[in-house]
Order: sequence, then structure tokens, then C-alpha cells
Amino acid sequence: MYAAAVALRNMKKKSLTDILPSAKTNDTEQGLRWRAVVPMGTNPFLALDFFLFSVMGAALVLTVLVSGVWITDGLITTSDLQVSISVAFFVFLGIMAGYVVFALFAFGNRYFALYQFDADGIYHESSRGTEKGGQRGFWRMRPYPVTGEVLATRTKDRTLAWEKVDRFQHIPSMRVIHLKRGFWHMLRLYTPDDETHSQVVRYLEERLGPTR
Repeated sequence: MYAAAVALRNMKKKSLTDILPSAKTNDTEQGLRWRAVVPMGTNPFLALDFFLFSVMGAALVLTVLVSGVWITDGLITTSDLQVSISVAFFVFLGIMAGYVVFALFAFGNRYFALYQFDADGIYHESSRGTEKGGQRGFWRMRPYPVTGEVLATRTKDRTLAWEKVDRFQHIPSMRVIHLKRGFWHMLRLYTPDDETHSQVVRYLEERLGPTR
């Protein structure tokens, strides 16, 4: 009984990465699954996300500083405004520089993604780690296939229910698919090759209707 309990506990600790070693797209009774290596620092979509985040952070800092001067002195001088803008600009640069350093050096400009479509929703697993025997391409901008053995050091996962997705948009040239609900961005899918991209788009068209 004890041995059976230990075996069951070890099985529960396994992630989909352990259970699904194939790097190609697979059709199963449950749906569709695939894996991809996703660039980070050279990924234009992630770079845009962090650029907008940096702009909002700088705008927030500028607003707080200007409001503080106004509340304290009741007057905002040109000098006060210049100092506030300078601080906000350095906040912007700090966030962007932190993103580049973190993406290129901490992650090696890539992370490993696994996706699975099933009846419950879209499962997404992202892993930080190394790939033994895989393709090399530090400056790639588009996702590419997992061809080696992935040694994950940290893994995060989430499941997005189908009820939270009502449309999608895809960019074939970048092999990227955006899942949306109304105007809200819900999840970004990365596909490793054109064949996988076409299969995923066909699946989503059957599930959600034509892209729009």
C-alpha cells in the first residue's frame, strides 16, 4: 500500500512536459497538442508588451510626482516638470533594460512552451531550462521546434476555458495566434512551424468560427 501511494504521488508531480515528449503536433481523442521554443528578448510581441508596460509605469511615476508637487506647493514650475519627466524617463529605461537583461541572460533568450486543446480549454505550460541537442538560434524572432531533450528548471502552467475565448487572430508570417474575448487579449499561442500553425488555425476555426 505504501509503495502504491508513493507511485501515485510521483505521478501527480509530473507535468505535461514529462508525459508528452513529442515536439510535433499531435491529434488525440482529447484535441490537439504541440510544443515550441519561444524567443524572449528578440520576440517583437513580448518586446511590445514590455514597452507598453514601461510607458504606463513611467506615466504613473510622472503623474505621482507632478501631483505631489502640486499638493505640496500649489504650483508646478518648469524645473519641477523637467525633473519629473527625467525621473519618469529613467523609470522607462530601467524597466526596458531589465526586460532585455532578464530575457537574454537569465533565460538565454528563450523559454519552452507546451499547449494542449481539450474539452475543458487551452492548457499552456511554460518552462525555463535548457535543451540538450536542440537547435541553436540565439537571435531568432519566430518560435521554432523543440528538437532536443528539455531539462526544465522551473515550470508555470495555466488553463484558459473555452468560454473565455470568442475569437482569434493569427499572423502566419510570425507563426503566432492571439486568442481574444471581445477586445481583450486572453492568450498568445506560438507554433513552431507552418504545418503546426495551419493545424491549430483549422482547429480554432472549427471551434470558434473563422478568424476575425
